[in-house]
Amino acid sequence: MNHSKLAISAIAIFILVACSPSQSAVETAIYQTQAAAATNTSTQTLLPTDTRTPFPTDTPTPSATLSPTPDLRTNQGDPPDLIMIRADLPLDANYYIPNETWTGMLHNVQIVSSWTVEKGRAYLADTGRIDGMWISFNRGSTTVIAPQEIYDNVAIFKTAEGAQLVVTKYEDSDLENGYTELVNPPQIGDKTREFIRKQMQSSGEYRVWISVAFSYRNIYHYIEGYGWEKEVDLEYIENVARKILSRMEVAPLASLIHLYLLKNG
Repeated sequence: MNHSKLAISAIAIFILVACSPSQSAVETAIYQTQAAAATNTSTQTLLPTDTRTPFPTDTPTPSATLSPTPDLRTNQGDPPDLIMIRADLPLDANYYIPNETWTGMLHNVQIVSSWTVEKGRAYLADTGRIDGMWISFNRGSTTVIAPQEIYDNVAIFKTAEGAQLVVTKYEDSDLENGYTELVNPPQIGDKTREFIRKQMQSSGEYRVWISVAFSYRNIYHYIEGYGWEKEVDLEYIENVARKILSRMEVAPLASLIHLYLLKNG
């Protein structure tokens, strides 16, 4: 796999404790009341009719419609709890991790050193990245048509907005490294983008990289399949992304204050 992509896509994401964009929120019920003043139609005998102009009837002001209460929860866990696992991959391809060099933590200090101090620190401040990890699986089957390698980079952020920002802004770095963005990707998580890169070999065949970047709450994933063109299928990678997402959706949640205490207590 193109491990130079690691440093770039590693500017990325996943977390453990407090928020998300587009997550379930509690609607505040709004009630409106109407009132009308009763008109007194009775008159008394032998008394002159009251011709005074009545005061205008007060009309209750409708209550303002309140916005849904923001969901300030985030996923709780560490990168190893959120990274792609063997169970997320199709069993028939017999994916495995060849050795310890195919996975590792991606701490913020590594992000800074792989960029420049100025750019790295700006990225961390912009996104609120907490920690991350990467992993690659190699295909064990020689008969199943599937990507030769499947890679995942997960990162955790303080907020859902930070994770989304990596997808919407920082994934533009793929476009600077020979990738083409695919239009109208399916909705996976809260924000989704897809990319493809092709490289012709001396045989005339293409090596292909297809990636799906998505965020869910305060977690970011970048899943990429690599292999010959006939082996790497976009739908295949999307299905892996959905399997990972399904685990994220049942991960423990915590409040932002819990996250702060966990990291600073």
